[in-house]
Amino acid sequence: MIGVFGWPLALADMMLDSLPDQRVATGLATAQWSDLQRAFFGDALSAASHSVEGDTVPLRATLPNGLSRTAQLFVPENLPHGAPLVVMLHGCMQDPDSLARLTGMNRLAQTSGFAVIYPDQETSASAVQCWQWYSPDHQTRTGGEPEVLAELIAQSWQRTGASAANTHVAGISAGGALTALMIHLYPELFASAAIVAGPVPLAAQNMDEALAQMAHGASPREADAANARAAQETADSPARGRRLPVLIVHGADDKIVAASHARQQVEAAIQLNDQLDDGAVNASLSAAAEKKRGDFGEVSIWRDGGGLPLAILLMPRHLGHAWSGGKADEPFAQAGFDLSQLTIDFFMASEREDWEAFSLEKLVALLRGPA
Repeated sequence: MIGVFGWPLALADMMLDSLPDQRVATGLATAQWSDLQRAFFGDALSAASHSVEGDTVPLRATLPNGLSRTAQLFVPENLPHGAPLVVMLHGCMQDPDSLARLTGMNRLAQTSGFAVIYPDQETSASAVQCWQWYSPDHQTRTGGEPEVLAELIAQSWQRTGASAANTHVAGISAGGALTALMIHLYPELFASAAIVAGPVPLAAQNMDEALAQMAHGASPREADAANARAAQETADSPARGRRLPVLIVHGADDKIVAASHARQQVEAAIQLNDQLDDGAVNASLSAAAEKKRGDFGEVSIWRDGGGLPLAILLMPRHLGHAWSGGKADEPFAQAGFDLSQLTIDFFMASEREDWEAFSLEKLVALLRGPA
């Protein structure tokens, strides 16, 4: 079903297949956006206002070419100046409200002491609010959505006192793809990243390629080309002599984004850290892997020569295209381990360089659940 909304409705059909309890009738081709939201998710998305739960500061960034996006900045009361900043990137058919509810990130911000910024894709750019990670216009440092996000992050730094040393980015689905794109285009902005069910960026150059790769994964040729492009883009960043650890969480039962994307995200993360080491993709940074597979799924960790994680892959066996442990009545939530807490623990571990909680054994125990 392509219809007047183009490829996003094909994506919507795929997502509906992964949400068996939220079926809709045909006729979406003539639906307006508000009707589309209600058709997919009842009142779960459309009943909420466009302000993230809690007191927030609205932000807007506009580029010289006129491209503009907004965001909601959540700053807990009495947050110390210079506290960490977490960038949360929603997926298709989501907005800042739904992502905040799904992840409970604002409650974690209050208890753990960090600010959260939720950039918002506009329906004028995508009928179902997908970030345009598949478009060449938005795959470079200048002129596209990544540059707008960089400006929104800079505005957040001015308000909170955060810096690159304690700014972290996480995203789900299309937001996961944009997360991967941002750390390659702007690695100087981030201390760490978490990619949840995200397609590998830079492999797709148009909508059709994006849908095909989501369903089947990028081919080896496409993945190699994407890594080569990533290296070219990262070369424009001033970031050098540092690490940017990446957490990749991808359900083995994901019917929307093929699980093969997770391994390609790992390859991209290792290449990124190699390039950040001395400015070249030259294996100057060793990456030793330890892995464990079982009825829980897979846990793999790639560490540098000093034992610091470069990439951690969690592939829970029964997780679909979802945020594990998310709020039960929200779309894209699935029962399981607390991914929100794990993500924040990962971010804070990257700041402290204290990775004791991220041993192979402890991560396997997390996926196995209570004994």
